Amino acid sequence: MFDLGAVPCVAHDLFEGWVNYDLFMIFKRIVKSGIVSRCYLQGRINSLFKQLKISTKIELNFTRKACNIKAKACDVWHLVQIIPFIFLKKDINYSQPEIIMLLLIKKVTDIITSPIQSTAQIKILETDLEEYIELRTTHFKEALRPKHHYTLHYPRYILWLGPIISYCTLFCERKHCFFKRCIRTTINFKNVVKFSSEQHQYYQGLLNTQTERLKNNFLLEKYVESISSLPKSSQTALHEFCLDNDQNVFVEQGTFMGYTYSAGDYLFLRHDEYGEWFYVVKIKLLVLNPKTESVTVFGNELIAVNIFERGIIEISESNEHPEKLICLSIEDFVDRAPLLPFVESNKVYLFIKHSIPPTTESC
Repeated sequence: MFDLGAVPCVAHDLFEGWVNYDLFMIFKRIVKSGIVSRCYLQGRINSLFKQLKISTKIELNFTRKACNIKAKACDVWHLVQIIPFIFLKKDINYSQPEIIMLLLIKKVTDIITSPIQSTAQIKILETDLEEYIELRTTHFKEALRPKHHYTLHYPRYILWLGPIISYCTLFCERKHCFFKRCIRTTINFKNVVKFSSEQHQYYQGLLNTQTERLKNNFLLEKYVESISSLPKSSQTALHEFCLDNDQNVFVEQGTFMGYTYSAGDYLFLRHDEYGEWFYVVKIKLLVLNPKTESVTVFGNELIAVNIFERGIIEISESNEHPEKLICLSIEDFVDRAPLLPFVESNKVYLFIKHSIPPTTESC
């Protein structure tokens, strides 16, 4: 389809193409079968958004005329991200077709939206898409949508084009929000093009005068300038790693390269040799050297276990693998996206927005 046309767009093909329709059908089936009620499902979804500080709210309307989840592509993406946490408090059968389909949507979306992909992951994506389509045609009488067919071509086009998220129009549509907001807030519909262009130029001028926004500076939000303000244990550990320089700034929260890091967040480190689990770093501090502008991650190395049948990643509490301090430059991490902790029933889970980096060579 795309050989002589535009590259595929995740926003239109996935989130507004069929995921919003299929999630609606699956949730409606789950509510109708009595697994959970509509009120619980909607309340749980919006509660998770609030806990994870995601500015999204979903309204589940299962009336006769409704056929999909009425939300923007980004909101549907957020809904897919929290799917594994929705049923954590419920004793459900994970072998049910509807639950399997929900987890497959999550797995497929995580791989497609990942900025780092391998040939092994692409094969998994192809298998998962075929399995999902088979379940969809077997258990639902509603016809497949054209975008289902388009998505089946994604593995081939990822091999050809690389990560498709790079071509997604969500970033362009985010820019359109500025113009829409200008018009709606001023209620000015006279010569819309001229008004929008003038406002945009003023906005660009303001950004240019505020900061050097095109540089990758570390934006500090919460920090201490003296190591003496830190706990004794942290001072000792930082001294062992030769990070107790008076010039260093010890950051508990800040933004770097588009990511916001906070103490208590996690970063992917590496896979286990046998692929049974992977290692993460729980951030204690980010150490910034203003002179060299280098950023060092200081924290504890922990083990994360991927529970595939439930679609969740749990931080291991096993005594067989005790915590150890680690210190690495942020440049050494394969994926710099922070993994947020989600605590439920005294267990710590990782909230991921895309798939964990692969073990094999990326494409």
